[in-house]
Amino acid sequence: MQWILTIVIGLVALTVGTAVGYVIRQQQAIAQAKEHAAELVRIKATTEAHNKELELKAKDDLLKRRDELEIEAARRKPKRTRTRRGSSAAARNWIGGWTN
Repeated sequence: MQWILTIVIGLVALTVGTAVGYVIRQQQAIAQAKEHAAELVRIKATTEAHNKELELKAKDDLLKRRDELEIEAARRKPKRTRTRRGSSAAARNWIGGWTN
């Protein structure tokens, strides 16, 4: 009868130990999932901030380039106007030279 009591106590202890181990493991898994979720939120915030920074830099670069092109266009415009006027006057003189 002693050996039956030993087997029953052993089985009860095994069952209780397994249940306690399962509960502990579940708690660890939940804690780890919460840590991963917090890390994911931090990474997402960092990524969004970095993307916003890159977007602003790209817009700034684009505006600088546009300004440079407008300055270049304004610088070249008077040259084109003078050249056209000069060409037209030269063409009139040339044509006039043939008709006289």
